[in-house]
Amino acid sequence: MDLRRQQGAAAAEIILTHYAAEWTAWRCEQITAWVAKARQLVDALRPGLTLGLFAIPWQQHDFDGAIRTLIGQDFAALAPYVDIFSPMTYHRLCNRPVTWISEVVQELSQQTHRPICPIIQSIDEPTPLPATEYDAALELAATAPGANGVIVFTLAGMVTEEKQRVTVERWRC
Repeated sequence: MDLRRQQGAAAAEIILTHYAAEWTAWRCEQITAWVAKARQLVDALRPGLTLGLFAIPWQQHDFDGAIRTLIGQDFAALAPYVDIFSPMTYHRLCNRPVTWISEVVQELSQQTHRPICPIIQSIDEPTPLPATEYDAALELAATAPGANGVIVFTLAGMVTEEKQRVTVERWRC
């Protein structure tokens, strides 16, 4: 079938109905090729520079595999080109329990065999984030299998008196 003769919506329907696996593979290949090119440029211009990737924190089973089908991120395919992955594990913003942070880190580590530096939220969104929950997020992010550091989003959320105390006590900053 010649898809070039189809209008946009009709072509999309044909692709998604008859060629969904091929479409997903192609999309993932496009993202991976772009990251491979970035790796090539980094290596040529700044050998030894660490290349990281901020990752959507969806797990393979989330939203019927949408990390690949919608986002086009195939973490195993990206791994040869990325030195460290940073999933944006904003548990409150994603309406997930704090324990989810560890699950995402562990799954991503197993898929990539690369260091994982999760990003956790300190901001009070969508509701206030108690210092005790922030502390639990820090702990889970730092100790999850495969974890290699923690990034906090944002500094403004972290420097409230209670969260700053938790950060200093936990990390002895």
